[in-house]
Amino acid sequence: DELENVVVRQLNAEGQTLATVESGTGGLLSHRLTSVREYERCYLGGLILPSETSQQRELSLDAALFADGGGTSAKIAEELAVRCRARLQADFGLAVTRDRERAAIDDPSQPAAFVALAADQGVRATPVHRIGNRAIHRSRTVKTALNLLRLHLLGEP
Repeated sequence: DELENVVVRQLNAEGQTLATVESGTGGLLSHRLTSVREYERCYLGGLILPSETSQQRELSLDAALFADGGGTSAKIAEELAVRCRARLQADFGLAVTRDRERAAIDDPSQPAAFVALAADQGVRATPVHRIGNRAIHRSRTVKTALNLLRLHLLGEP
């Protein structure tokens, strides 16, 4: 079973809802979720905010957040998840930051992106390191985000 199927099934079984915000994956997370049967019972929608400007405008992120990480940091991912969850009034907010692109290839020790999950219990971010080409990395980033939610729903740290 694909992760999106597992997550939608878990959310529906618990009567819980999800909202997403994506920067570096361009809607791939939303696409995967909406391809699952009965997604509309749990998925309230998603925002695609590819730039700092759009993130500041739509989710009121403080410009100071972008000073150090250039749009890619755990703190940005956390803020995106928290604010998306609140804006769409969902039980969970799942966020993907923009990709560091060339910088992640030049320095593979640094994360290429971050994903974050916001819930009643708090918010948690996870780094995603670049492996393979852009398409592979985008798919892997989405799977990392979905798995973060899956593990939370299972009660695992």
